Amino acid sequence: MEDKYDVIVIGTGCGGAAAGALAAYHGHKTLILEKNSIIGGRTATYEKQGFKMDHGHVMLRCDRGPHGKLLRMVDCPDLIPKYSYALDWGVQVSIADKKMVIPPHKRRAFLLLVMLKEIFNFRFKPDDWVSFAKFNAKTLNMSGREIEELYHIDAKTFLNRYFTNKYFHLIFGGTTTVCLGALMEEVSAGVVASISKAGLKGLGYPVNGEGVSAIPHSFLKAAKKFNAHLKLNTAVDEILVENNEVRGVMINGRFIESSIVISSVGIGETVLNLVGEDKFEAEYVERIKNLKYSYEGFSLKYALDKPVTKYPWGGEIPDNLEKITSDMSRGILPERLPWMYVAASSLDPAIAPKGKQAIFVISGGTPEVPGQVDWGKWMDKVKSQVAEFFPGINRHIIFCDETTPNHIASFSGRICGDAVGVAQTIDQVGELRPSPVSPIKGLFYSGADVGKDHVGTELATDGAISLEPYLQI
Repeated sequence: MEDKYDVIVIGTGCGGAAAGALAAYHGHKTLILEKNSIIGGRTATYEKQGFKMDHGHVMLRCDRGPHGKLLRMVDCPDLIPKYSYALDWGVQVSIADKKMVIPPHKRRAFLLLVMLKEIFNFRFKPDDWVSFAKFNAKTLNMSGREIEELYHIDAKTFLNRYFTNKYFHLIFGGTTTVCLGALMEEVSAGVVASISKAGLKGLGYPVNGEGVSAIPHSFLKAAKKFNAHLKLNTAVDEILVENNEVRGVMINGRFIESSIVISSVGIGETVLNLVGEDKFEAEYVERIKNLKYSYEGFSLKYALDKPVTKYPWGGEIPDNLEKITSDMSRGILPERLPWMYVAASSLDPAIAPKGKQAIFVISGGTPEVPGQVDWGKWMDKVKSQVAEFFPGINRHIIFCDETTPNHIASFSGRICGDAVGVAQTIDQVGELRPSPVSPIKGLFYSGADVGKDHVGTELATDGAISLEPYLQI
């Protein structure tokens, strides 16, 4: 590690790794720093007893989303990981205690017949089908301008225009809570509409033996191709600012000079901790302090001595979701929690030893300061629901690793263990989203806090993509 660089990037999650690739591609002498021993942030994957376990996020897009776009922008389409796509998977779900199973099949006509058979369990009326058709026709053909017009309308109001059947609200509400980490009455209808427009097209799981870390790994491979330097186990103590300009960073008492610093650890963490609020105007600091974050997320990583399901994807959306999500928002543990699983080793056999299975389960709760919630009770609740969903699973557990919001905060360096970042609520989307450009010359933010489009990891990569105009030489 030298003493001077053009660009220093802090963090190797999707936002940081993508920003590092862009900076190096545009000819900057780039240093990428990671405080942990493995890369990826909330898309990290670690090895244990022959299993490869995803730290957090379990599904994403690549070639058809921002991840693929980023790699094409830096002329590295060959680094786009291979994927198993959700449209080819079998699905096993429980919605308001009604089970739906759709087996994998290459013939779409067969799948449609099976889906129609299963959907009749929900006793949809003709009017419901008409509403569903209208909703699909509307969202699938929406222009970017029409989606933007929905940014500041909440998703519940938007869906009420089309649906009265509670099961539609359960499906959309459950998806919103799990994927966006916010309530239907909080989240932007524009975001929900853009997700509906994308559908399952391109959604999937990497199948190159790296788990979800394949995405940040691919970005870092691109960065190294253009001579970026990567340092693990290297925490930044401070971002130095003088006369409203970035000077570099401090690492264990050592000064590393750079006129551009890109922080992907979080906008709040960067302003309040790494730089210091005294370097910003009071109004800006107040806005940063008042940002609303997504609900916190936790995950259960099951290593099993034999497969317990042949369906790679599914989960549970309980009845009375409105009360459940209301309780969650206030930190009250509900009777049941919504959760989602991905049986990753069913998609990529390299994730688990032969004859064994890896299943990743994600759920969540209210945003809190780490240490203020007993997450053990929340995870025990989901464990009991998983045991009902997969009868006999407890007899086949080799180990079950838990990632709590406290772990996420510690691992990522964030203030709280939020699942997604700055929430995509009606007052924090579009032009109201935090800018990736800070008031300090040379200081930029990357990641989900400042991304404007998409969800989760794609939101983080989008945040990095938005920096390209400032990195061109």
